[in-house]
Amino acid sequence: MTELVTRVHNANMAEMVEQKESEMATKYYSLTEVAVMLGISKPYVRYLKDTHKLKAERIGAQWAISAKEVERYKAERNGDKDGR
Repeated sequence: MTELVTRVHNANMAEMVEQKESEMATKYYSLTEVAVMLGISKPYVRYLKDTHKLKAERIGAQWAISAKEVERYKAERNGDKDGR
């Protein structure tokens, strides 16, 4: 029984480490880069950020938007809420 608990614990720890590593490897884009990617103006990207339609994070003095968030917004904009 102890061996099973140890294996489950180790599997859970490995999964948590993998998740953390993938979070750390997330690509971020500046507002200007997102504007180019989406074919919209930088002020409109700022508006989307300010109205929480695009989630942005402060990285130092700059605002940045994750690649995952850009993909989520693109899917939502195209009418596909599931991102498929």
